[in-house]
Amino acid sequence: MALDARTIDELVRLNAERNKDHVAVIESPTGDQHSQSYTSKQIDDFAFQVACVYSEKYDLQPRTSSHQKPKVVALCGIGDFEYLITALAIAKLGHTTLFLSPRLPLESCVGLLRPSNAALLLVQQGQQSLAEYVNGDSLDVAAEAVAPIDQGMPTRSTEGRQNTNLTAALDIEAERNTAVWILHSSGSTGLPKLVSVPNGAALRRYTANLGSLGLDTLTTVPLYHAFGMSSFFRCFISQKTIQLYAKLPITTSHLLQVTRDRMFGLFSAVPFTIKLLAESEEGMRFLRGFSVITTGGSPMPEDLGTKLVRQGVRLVSVYGSSETGTLLTSLRPAEDHEWSWLRVPEEDGDLLRFEHQGSDTYELICPKAWSMLADSNQDDGSWRTKDLFTKHLTIPGAFKYIGRLDDILVLENGEKFNPISVESEISSSPLIDGCIIFGTGKPAAGIAVIPSEVTDHLTKDELRLLLRRTIDKAQTSLPMYGRITEDMILLLPRNSVAPRTEKGTIIRSKFLKAYEQQIQAIYEKQDAAVETRQYTKDEILKFLSKQLLRSAIMKHVDLGVNKLGINVVFDFPTIASLAQEISRVSSGAEASSLDAKDEQDAANMLQRYANFGGQRREPRSARTLSQNIQVLTGATGSLGAHLLAKLALSSSVQTVYCLVRASSNANAQERVEKSLEERNLRSNFPEELPRKITCLAADLSDQYLGLGKDTFRSIARDVDIVYHCGWTVNFNQRLSTFEKSCVAGVRHLLDLCLADSGLAAARFIMFSSIGTIMSTSEDTIPERLPKSLAEANRTGYSRSKCVAEQICAKAAAEAGLPVAIVRIGQIVGDTINGIWNTSEAVPLMIRSAQIIGALPTLQERVRWLPVDDVAQIVIEIGSSDAIVANETSVFNIVNPHTLRWTKDLLPLLAQNGLAFQAVPPSDWLKRLEGSDTDPKANPPRKLLEYFRRQCQHQDSEEREWETSRADKWSPTFHKSSAPSPQLISVIVGYFKGAWKV
Repeated sequence: MALDARTIDELVRLNAERNKDHVAVIESPTGDQHSQSYTSKQIDDFAFQVACVYSEKYDLQPRTSSHQKPKVVALCGIGDFEYLITALAIAKLGHTTLFLSPRLPLESCVGLLRPSNAALLLVQQGQQSLAEYVNGDSLDVAAEAVAPIDQGMPTRSTEGRQNTNLTAALDIEAERNTAVWILHSSGSTGLPKLVSVPNGAALRRYTANLGSLGLDTLTTVPLYHAFGMSSFFRCFISQKTIQLYAKLPITTSHLLQVTRDRMFGLFSAVPFTIKLLAESEEGMRFLRGFSVITTGGSPMPEDLGTKLVRQGVRLVSVYGSSETGTLLTSLRPAEDHEWSWLRVPEEDGDLLRFEHQGSDTYELICPKAWSMLADSNQDDGSWRTKDLFTKHLTIPGAFKYIGRLDDILVLENGEKFNPISVESEISSSPLIDGCIIFGTGKPAAGIAVIPSEVTDHLTKDELRLLLRRTIDKAQTSLPMYGRITEDMILLLPRNSVAPRTEKGTIIRSKFLKAYEQQIQAIYEKQDAAVETRQYTKDEILKFLSKQLLRSAIMKHVDLGVNKLGINVVFDFPTIASLAQEISRVSSGAEASSLDAKDEQDAANMLQRYANFGGQRREPRSARTLSQNIQVLTGATGSLGAHLLAKLALSSSVQTVYCLVRASSNANAQERVEKSLEERNLRSNFPEELPRKITCLAADLSDQYLGLGKDTFRSIARDVDIVYHCGWTVNFNQRLSTFEKSCVAGVRHLLDLCLADSGLAAARFIMFSSIGTIMSTSEDTIPERLPKSLAEANRTGYSRSKCVAEQICAKAAAEAGLPVAIVRIGQIVGDTINGIWNTSEAVPLMIRSAQIIGALPTLQERVRWLPVDDVAQIVIEIGSSDAIVANETSVFNIVNPHTLRWTKDLLPLLAQNGLAFQAVPPSDWLKRLEGSDTDPKANPPRKLLEYFRRQCQHQDSEEREWETSRADKWSPTFHKSSAPSPQLISVIVGYFKGAWKV
């Protein structure tokens, strides 16, 4: 190893002399070309030849004295072998290379060329636009093309030449302090900043961690990135081989091809690349094939990194900067899985300082004595990183990165922006007492707002509307990826406390810590919404624009005395329908009946999605049904999670495909695992999910379910049963808003069952709602299809399910598909743990016993069914002989055995430790209305209006439900009984524990 080198060029020359035949670099092939290998001797020769070309062609003469200031040569390109040789050639001439990222805007590149005093700009093919831009500017910089490396051969012969040193006259010791590279910062705080790196500091960076990371390396990190250049030199010094991957797209198939030809010990990539690979099993096998995976440049998402490590990937996170080089890594013993905790290096690690910034956060400071330091921002010569860390409680010298002291937000995808000016403008509104924008490590930004006392007279809706306008006006300066949508506004109670400095500035880190749970809840709510949110050109209700559009319409559409409804965008969600409504209001015409509009919308949907002509298949009987391959939607919900747990534990089930609204397959699995954990179902399985569970990122609005044609057809060939349990749960939206997100998905799942013409069709189990037939005039609510939309409740949710039932019926009648519609009644907590979402209406009503000491004496019957029993009932029905071709079998999963709310349930609640008075509903409503209005302290209060409506419309003469089919074909349903004292006890026990959190 050439560790005695004093400059980059001396390192190259010594390696050529001592290890001349060692294959140092392999360049990945492009098109029909084969990969090219280059030895240490060839690298030195090529750099010498190219240096001679630049000396002659561009008058870039070698320096002859160390007192002579080096020229700056800017280099912009893709970071391949040609790029590497160009940088080494410039170093051989004794000059300095300014690495320009091709991802920078042209204006930013010019903004770096000016202060660097660059004499020459060299561009690779594909970067000619920068050359043209520079040549057309007033800059005194010549822009030229790099000298080519023709098929791996030097541009001139070096036979007989022993000395490639073009700068022998320089003082080699003095050259240690001469800048060999100029790097630049990311530019997240404005224009990128220049960072000069001397020869000595560069070499010290490249020799760090040689013992652990000096392995044959495959890298996808470009050489213009400090992380990429470090990878090359680490291999070069260690006499290892590095394969550059600059000309091919980053895909799993291309990377797999590379590793088929040669084995590597280390793979180096940014987190985004690793995330792409982790989305497929092939990609995971690729990652597991390396001894070490190093990643840097931006934080690796915690969940993804943990998943990789659990599945056998040796992940090492690298932290550093252009100014300091590598400072920390998560290199650790093999048995240590704490990949996200960065360790202080053994050598010179005691020089690094972690300065306490309050709470448990520390800023990392790099002192002047740090041998890799190339810049300073303090009078004592040190570099304050402005990065915040938290300290591990038990591992000495282990720290985790948590964010920036200077408030730069780094989103999950690595995009950065500064929220300070926007926060300042928003906070200047008299409506607002304080605000903080959040989003580091998350997919989108949000804002937490504390209202001022000026807002006391406003309703919540009025306040939100005014906040929306204030935020929209302020955030125009933010890039699109940093814009805040209405559903990412966290409105805190007015008396919320914001940690502040003595000058009154909110302390970001402490604020985010104080409201961590509320912020996390916002993202969890968005995760749930993503299950059904669609992004089509026709829909206005889409991420990044739906809320901004409503605000814009309400603000800018002036119809004189006529006014648009506040929910106009939601009630008329397509461009055509919205335009028609604006025209109607403008003209003063009478509004058409919303029922009539829903009837028309339903008819249109049936016309679009219920034509199955030419798709007839022969059904499978229960006796030949393999029951091996199952498809499930809605696994992130309560019923879906219990269904998945039962299917996965069944010996007769071979594979369950979970179709999940997610950004990737890895994210889909994370969401499913989280769903199982929340319901205490994860413990049913080993450390990893059973191999039979395959989680796929899906988009049900796409004709191939977002899976791609090949995966769609592969599943279609094998699937036996499709359980469609996923649906948007929103009782405020109109029928038309469910079309793309839900109704279209039903058709596409039915097509999955019918897709393979060589096999009999799979069974389709549609999870519907009792609301689809609640408005029937019959005394006993039947197990049949609705006769019309009028038999459904008037909510868009129930009517969308009603339309779905009709589409399923057409699939059965026209295509012979075996279909079952299971209408689910009131699902409650499971029989083992009693886990029931405490934010639902009934649990909130029960919680009022604890908060206001009262419960209403309702005149209704309780038809609860435990969620685990409902899952078993559906599985039994799905595999039974009840489901036959050409027929749609309807099942009402409603408990025929009831308790009376006042006479039976309230005493059971009291027996389980709830202390309350049983009062008339009107008295209970008055008490609730007069209670604490803070929804955090008093969650039931936020459903006051809903409870008011429910109490007004309770029906003491509740009708019966026909359940004969469910009773016949499900042994579990047949054995069901009224909610037992044991079930009530388990549920109340769960509530008490949850209420304490």
